Amino acid sequence: LGNLPDEEKTRLIESFAETIFQAIMLRVAVELMGEDRQQLETLLETGSEEEVGKFLMEKVPNIESIATEETLRFKKGLINKVKEVDDKIAQEKFGAAPAL
Repeated sequence: LGNLPDEEKTRLIESFAETIFQAIMLRVAVELMGEDRQQLETLLETGSEEEVGKFLMEKVPNIESIATEETLRFKKGLINKVKEVDDKIAQEKFGAAPAL
C-alpha cells in the first residue's frame, strides 16, 4: 500500500471494510431468526450506522467475537494472497523457489 496514491489507499481500505462487514452480516443473519432478521434487514436499508450497531449489540451477544473472527479471517486471506503474488513475481523474475 505504501506506493499507492492516497486516493487509491482510501478506496482499497473502504473495499476491505465493506468485505469484512458483509462477512459479519452473513454470520449474523444465520444467528438471527424471524422478526429480528427482518428488523436487521430494514435497519441495513434505512437505518443509521448507530442504529445498526445498537441493534447488533442488543440482539447478537457475541457480535464482537464475530467481528474479530471475520476481520482475522480477511487479514489471513489477504496475507496469503500477497504471499502468492510475491512468490509468483519472484519465480518470474528470478526463477526462485517460493518462500516458506
